[in-house]
Amino acid sequence: MRPAKTWPSVLLIAGIASVPIIEAGRLRDASSREGAARVSTNALLDDLLAVERLRATQHSVGQHAPSEQDVLSLVNHALAEAGVPSRHFDSLRPEGDTSVPGRRDVRRRTMRLALKEIAVPDLGLFLGALTEENHGWTIESIELTHMPSRRSQADAWTATMVLGAPYAVGGVP
Repeated sequence: MRPAKTWPSVLLIAGIASVPIIEAGRLRDASSREGAARVSTNALLDDLLAVERLRATQHSVGQHAPSEQDVLSLVNHALAEAGVPSRHFDSLRPEGDTSVPGRRDVRRRTMRLALKEIAVPDLGLFLGALTEENHGWTIESIELTHMPSRRSQADAWTATMVLGAPYAVGGVP
């Protein structure tokens, strides 16, 4: 009969001993879930910061059709900011005026800009100055043609680019 009396004691000791093992497993699971939640929260915060950066750089839709004079002022300002001589400016002419797909109240005006006898580093400085401001114009394409320069500049290029800007038809979109 003695063995029967020790059996409940053994079960009681086994039960008490298993509590820390069960709790350790629960703690490990909770810790794992907490780690996953932290990773998810950090990813969400990174995404929110990326959205905020995009919103800060998003170009606005102009209230009126941009004029050739507006773009000419922008180009001259960018040339001056970049320290690139204005003699590199060749031409600026309207390229097109098209509707924006899916938006009846917004159109897109494009202008073709040509810079002549410009070195690649100067072109980079100009493009940096041009895109630094949030003015609504984006560079849609750039075409470079290598040109022998008469000014003894071995690395001279003609850069032709298309700039585009959206604007509202009849006021605020």
